[in-house]
Amino acid sequence: MVALSPMPALLNHRDALGPQFGRFAKLPGANRLIHTGVGLVYLFFFLSIYRDYVSYVWGYAGFRFRVLEAWEVIFIAAGVALVSFAMPQRLLRPSAIVIWLMYAFFYVPTMAMTFMIGDFPSGEYIAPLGALTMMMVAISVVSQLPMRAGRTVEMMPGRAFVLTILVLFAAITVLQYIMYREIISFASVEDVYYQRFAASELGGGPVGYARTHYYYVISPTLVAIGLCSRRYRLLLPFGIAGFIFTYMIDASKIALVVPLAMIALYWIAVKTPIGVNLFTGGLTFLTFVCSLFTSQVSFIRFIADLMIVRSISSPAQTYHQYYDLFTQRGYTWWSNVSGIRQLVPPPSGFAHDPAWPTLGLIIGREYYGSTLMNANANPFSGEGVAAAGTLGVVIIGLFMAGWLRAFDLAARGWNRVFALLIAAPLGLCLTNVHLSTLLVSFGGIFWLAVLSLHKPGPRIYQPDGGGGAPQ
Repeated sequence: MVALSPMPALLNHRDALGPQFGRFAKLPGANRLIHTGVGLVYLFFFLSIYRDYVSYVWGYAGFRFRVLEAWEVIFIAAGVALVSFAMPQRLLRPSAIVIWLMYAFFYVPTMAMTFMIGDFPSGEYIAPLGALTMMMVAISVVSQLPMRAGRTVEMMPGRAFVLTILVLFAAITVLQYIMYREIISFASVEDVYYQRFAASELGGGPVGYARTHYYYVISPTLVAIGLCSRRYRLLLPFGIAGFIFTYMIDASKIALVVPLAMIALYWIAVKTPIGVNLFTGGLTFLTFVCSLFTSQVSFIRFIADLMIVRSISSPAQTYHQYYDLFTQRGYTWWSNVSGIRQLVPPPSGFAHDPAWPTLGLIIGREYYGSTLMNANANPFSGEGVAAAGTLGVVIIGLFMAGWLRAFDLAARGWNRVFALLIAAPLGLCLTNVHLSTLLVSFGGIFWLAVLSLHKPGPRIYQPDGGGGAPQ
């Protein structure tokens, strides 16, 4: 491994925003109050585009709309305000970007939508939504606990690591082409589930495991190293090509989002102050633009379908689906998780279900009438309310807090921007994948091992771009 010396500290963003705002920002808790206000504005614009576009165009997919009652609005706004206030205010640790992605892409839309789209009376969702709010707060608090100071230099992967990743990238690319060459194509938004089914039919076992690591570990690593080091800048187009190739195989929508998100995160982290106000404000602005121009501009409609519908509304929709179905037919008690299923039997309602233990296939069949659709879900849905209702949300929230804390500890001393970049795909993944699946198949354990066990040698590599202040 090699190391980077610290970059000069970022400019004080309070000074850049003017003297009056700067004086306000110096007050205790001011940034948290600002982000609380921004979060509530994001909630408002999301509800607006959900009413005017998502429920209108995509209502057949379960995105129903009704006018919320006063107590529901107060409950939703209070939850969003509490979590917005408690979140990490600067993205200095990997956990911070994961928490923000869960907040923006899952928590806020879940709070906004559940009362409207749930099958049960609104009162039935107070406990699970309240537990979700409390666990988002708890995860945020744990992520901000102090840590012992890390190294005085910032590590970046060395030549041996880079060559290993490149060899794996080339080998798995060839393997995937051989396995999937008959279905490789650019699927339209309407055909994504057919493309995914075709990919799942052709590949599984070791091939499927290699494909998930290609997508969530190898390609992101190439992008992250290419962005953070001029020496390895040519790795960037290889990483982007890996994401595009992934979409051509299984039409995974996040494959189009992840490289753009990583590039945007890099430029924001290096060029500007990296407060969550900027991130939440940017997503709020995107939501606002989509609400104005979706019906007039085809490109804006594509962005709205990709981001607002599929990347934000769809993950939020799973919370009520998993809660409603498994509350009625029996909680899983995590019997769908490998290892646990040998000790805990499935609920009686699913004991002979041909789709068991893939909960997403069960949800796809029950809610969409399709045996092809795998409605994957985030940990709070698939390993939370489906596993044990409100109690399940608390338990999986504690596990998430522990994993994120371990990730932060492992990342001490590594280049801050590099650590943020490799964490971003994991955060996006968590909006649609169980925590146990992410740890085993999507790089969660891999990065814990790499960041913890691979330390630099005595040689110091001077920065050539993409550094940042040490944690």
